[in-house]
Amino acid sequence: MFFFYLGRHFRKRDVLFFSIRSYLTCCLLCTLLLFYCPHCAFSTELLPLEESTFRWAESRYGLSGKKRLQEWQNFFRIHREDDWHTIQKVNVFINKFKFTSDLSHWGQEDYWATPVEFFASGGGDCEDFAIAKFFTLTTLGIPNERLSLIYVKALRLNQSHLVLAYSSAPGKEPMILDNLTDAIEPSSRRTDLSPIYGFNAKDLWEAKQRWHGKTIGNSRKIRPWRELLIKMDREQQTR
Repeated sequence: MFFFYLGRHFRKRDVLFFSIRSYLTCCLLCTLLLFYCPHCAFSTELLPLEESTFRWAESRYGLSGKKRLQEWQNFFRIHREDDWHTIQKVNVFINKFKFTSDLSHWGQEDYWATPVEFFASGGGDCEDFAIAKFFTLTTLGIPNERLSLIYVKALRLNQSHLVLAYSSAPGKEPMILDNLTDAIEPSSRRTDLSPIYGFNAKDLWEAKQRWHGKTIGNSRKIRPWRELLIKMDREQQTR
């Protein structure tokens, strides 16, 4: 009865005002949702690659750049096996690409390449390898929750390093995918690595104890990761 009474006393300009306000409110809520909910804001599936992406790769890196992207796309046609065999194949496939520093490859001290940039250019540094593996595996159907990008200190190299970890179930010891080796080993055997923090498409956590500790926030707190997702979204829209 109240809403009927209210409706009778609305003038057209009132309706227009509330319609505009509702529209702006909806836009604001959607923007906040996309920022605070990364798995809503960005799909981790990368295929199919558009023809414009291949043209971009060829114009930027020559015919070899286009061929590398095609090789990556063809790799997705492998028979989808269980998780273990899938991550083994992905690790070996991606590790064959060239390791190079950000400064020599991208002309910047610290640059996180998208998978398209990584494969088209033919390589990258440890972050680029781990990121390429993460998105290749999620595209092949490995759940995001089973994968973690882990920042570590490589003790033998005495430098920061990024690896990808896979856990078959919550609480299970993670297996480590590393561009330094094709062997995938349990984290307990990687005594050369000291974990610092980990993240995936949604969460950020401390990793000093057993490689997965207390959640400390959203992974978009990591500026390079946030910028990478925005860049990947832009790639999908413009190429």
